[in-house]
Amino acid sequence: MLIAATLLMWALGLAGVVYLVGAVFLGAYLAWLAWKVWRVGRNRVYYRMYRHSNYYLLLLFVILAIDSML
Repeated sequence: MLIAATLLMWALGLAGVVYLVGAVFLGAYLAWLAWKVWRVGRNRVYYRMYRHSNYYLLLLFVILAIDSML
């Protein structure tokens, strides 16, 4: 759901191609970590996904800012 919401910004024309590429790569990594949490289910994997979800939002905002400058 989160990944779809981030891609919606591009679909509505609120962001450009740079944002789309960044959102796809970050979303794919987040989905892979979610799958790993579901399969493995260890505390280290939980923490890794939690940490990446924070970086995910930070990097999306940075990419959105860069995209708006181009």
